[in-house]
Amino acid sequence: MSAGLRARSAFTDLGAALGIDDLQLDENGYAALGIDDLLVNFELDEERERLLLTASLGRPEGDKLAAYELLLAANYLWQGTGGGTLALEEESGEIVLQKPLPLATLDQQALETAIEVYVDTAELWARHLAAGSEDSGSEPPMPPKGVIRA
Repeated sequence: MSAGLRARSAFTDLGAALGIDDLQLDENGYAALGIDDLLVNFELDEERERLLLTASLGRPEGDKLAAYELLLAANYLWQGTGGGTLALEEESGEIVLQKPLPLATLDQQALETAIEVYVDTAELWARHLAAGSEDSGSEPPMPPKGVIRA
């Protein structure tokens, strides 16, 4: 099975496990899924053999310089990002969490676990960014490691 077909199959199997029968990547390899208050975008990149997860976390409130320093510190060795990368979407000014998932080992269970950790991390950062200067100078929020939400 090709890596692209493996990703499509994992995504469809995830939909079945969640009770969303028509959950699938479209013909261009894209999908979006609303989870809690977060819109997670999925993009199949067959050339790089990865499924890319992205979500907008909003704009930083308060001291932007302090927020950007915190984001950079969290990106260092991915220690505060659950393996993803926090980035600035220049046009909108919003912070985006991006995480590539390698297709070689992707199946429904691996995808489900990765999405759970990703969403937990994204929600943690979205809350932190929205709190603004109230949390300035604090340590980067640390995402859970391998925790599965029920």
